[in-house]
Amino acid sequence: MKLVFIGSSCADITIEVDHLPSLEEDVNGIRQEMHLGGCAHNAAHAAGLLHVPFLLASPAGTGLYGDFVRREMKKEGLPVWQNAEEANGCCYCFADHAGNRSFVSLQGAEYHFRKEWLDQIETDEDTWLYVCGLELENKTGTCILDFLERSRAKVCFAPGPRLKMIAEDKMRRILARADLIHLNGREALAMSGCTDKEEAAETLHAFHRASIVITDGPKDVLVKEEESTWLPAEPCCIKDGTGAGDAHIGTILACLSIGEPLIAAVRKANVVSSAVCEHSGACIEERDLPEKVVD
Repeated sequence: MKLVFIGSSCADITIEVDHLPSLEEDVNGIRQEMHLGGCAHNAAHAAGLLHVPFLLASPAGTGLYGDFVRREMKKEGLPVWQNAEEANGCCYCFADHAGNRSFVSLQGAEYHFRKEWLDQIETDEDTWLYVCGLELENKTGTCILDFLERSRAKVCFAPGPRLKMIAEDKMRRILARADLIHLNGREALAMSGCTDKEEAAETLHAFHRASIVITDGPKDVLVKEEESTWLPAEPCCIKDGTGAGDAHIGTILACLSIGEPLIAAVRKANVVSSAVCEHSGACIEERDLPEKVVD
């Protein structure tokens, strides 16, 4: 397999509100939906929209949410990679009309990995491995790092919003192994200690020698390889920004896995992530893809 997503699949419960509540404020929800989510699943789903084969290396647990994950995976034609005895978790997403979001995650089996599971994944130097920071934060993140260091594959690291919760030794190990780092503007500044995105990209690239992709909502996307390139974001009417970053990196990796250059991959990813923002939930269907991506 040339494209492997290591990470979570869980129930995303999206609650639409007029505005995100402040401390001790009581707000009424407008509506609620439950979808199959999780960063790895969302990224893999985007790759699937482009008909690129992939492995979703995501454990499924027990309980109400575990049953939901299995049922929804079956609908999507996805095999369950590994069955865990622990209960599956879920993620509550509160989203307002402006696309602002706040998350509350109840982590379960989907974030916990075992060496014997990972050792079953076959990779070579042409394989791309996606890893999210949320999984590394947990105790079993060490298993993932050990696997990456044994593998000859190329590694994409998506730190996520809780990157400061990743232990320093784990962060050193993943950054030493990463070939591509994908993060948003806020994460880039936090990771680099810089005050602007271009300086952050220069610093991260110089220190880690990885390609850097920095998104920033509706603003242009910065790509740093040997040179820095700004690529225009795709205009859209934001309904729900959940999963836009996951779709962005999923599209990039799908394109890279079939030999497209990074700049072309990011241009396509900008279009796909914009389409995700115009729909409720973290994933869209193939019929929702703009024609410029399908063509």
